[in-house]
Amino acid sequence: MSATVCSVNPPGHDWQNGLTCRWCHATRTVTEAILSQLSSRRGGNPADARELLDAYRAGVLAEVSTWLVKKAREFRAMGGETRAAQADAVAAMASKVDRGAVRANNLRMLPADFFESGHTYTHVDDGTDWKFRVDTVTTHPEDGERTALGWRHFWGQWEACAYGEDDYEIHLLVGTADVTEETSSPAAPDNDAVARCAHLARAIQQGGRWKSGTVVRWYEANGYVGLDVHTARHDLAVLRESGAIVQHDEKGVRYFTAARDGGSRG
Repeated sequence: MSATVCSVNPPGHDWQNGLTCRWCHATRTVTEAILSQLSSRRGGNPADARELLDAYRAGVLAEVSTWLVKKAREFRAMGGETRAAQADAVAAMASKVDRGAVRANNLRMLPADFFESGHTYTHVDDGTDWKFRVDTVTTHPEDGERTALGWRHFWGQWEACAYGEDDYEIHLLVGTADVTEETSSPAAPDNDAVARCAHLARAIQQGGRWKSGTVVRWYEANGYVGLDVHTARHDLAVLRESGAIVQHDEKGVRYFTAARDGGSRG
């Protein structure tokens, strides 16, 4: 609640069964409103009201957990490595809900300590047109280090780019501002696109030389319908910038291999 005493009406706030005081425009949470309504009824008291509200909240969270478990089973039934990974992620969320991770004191927003998915950043007064639009944030499978994947705008051109945690610290020193609502750019990929890139990276790690045509054939073999060479080039660029693969340029041909095979990032 924004204020316990109404600054305009000394007798007290007048909520009018809502969330905003008609006099001073202070606000209260939905939880506070429900508790007030229940405890003010004949025979009601704050303790009983809190118990009822907690029971209702537990019931809602149980429904959410049940739905997540159902979705996890559906993903797993589809088969394939990508759907299995999605099923594991959804099942993990259901487990967190069951263990009580979703609670009021665990939902407060903290200052960001890394690039955030769906946000666009720029430098403050450095004389360039640098921008970075974050499509997703992924983590290293062993050490958990974060990498932001997206698109960087520099000297009038957009290009696929990846920044790690060390890069984030450097950009903070330069002076980075979140300008998400000010920047218009192509729509970010959905979760299926992110999962596809991760799946492709694992395939390339198995070895061989990969070109855009190779990737298109891999799409077809793995059930990614309707994707063409333009998508393949985009996915290869994202993986190159993330460091998962390296680019090789030889006379008349460009191909990519897993990072362990050497090469350059471009």
